[in-house]
Amino acid sequence: MPETWVHGNVFIPRLYGPDNLRNIDNIGWTDQQGLKEGHVARFFMLDEKQNYFHAPVPVTGQPQLLEVRVEFSSTYPRVFQAWVHAAGRVVAQTDAPVVNNIGGESIFVLGGINRPVNRGLCISLGFTTQGQGLGPGEINFRAAGAVFA
Repeated sequence: MPETWVHGNVFIPRLYGPDNLRNIDNIGWTDQQGLKEGHVARFFMLDEKQNYFHAPVPVTGQPQLLEVRVEFSSTYPRVFQAWVHAAGRVVAQTDAPVVNNIGGESIFVLGGINRPVNRGLCISLGFTTQGQGLGPGEINFRAAGAVFA
C-alpha cells in the first residue's frame, strides 16, 4: 500500500495568538506558528482551551484513501476530535478518536475511510485542555500521513 507522509513542522493552528497559545521559550512568534525544530512543530496550549491543528498532505491522481495517521506527543492536551478534508469536502471524521501510546509517543489512526480523494488532504486534530486532569501543556507534532489502496 502506498503512503504519503509529511513532517510535523507543517502543522498549523486554527486559533493562534496569546489568547490561545503561549510562546515557547519566550520566542515571540511561536504563539502563532509553533516552534519548528527540524521535523517537529511544538505548540503550547493554554488552560481551559480547545484548538484545532491542521496538516496538509499532498495527493497526486485520484487514489483510494484507506486511513490517515498522526504521530505526536503531548503533556496534558488531549485529542477530542479529528477529521479529514479532500478538495473542500469532509471524507472522514470522528468525535471519539483512538490514540495509541507507545513509549511516550502517541499515534492517532483514523482507518476504514475507503474513499477516492484528489487535490490534497487536510488532516485536522482537535485538542482540549478543558476538564479534570487536563491543563496547559505542549503538543509536539512529528508526522502526518495517509495510506492509499
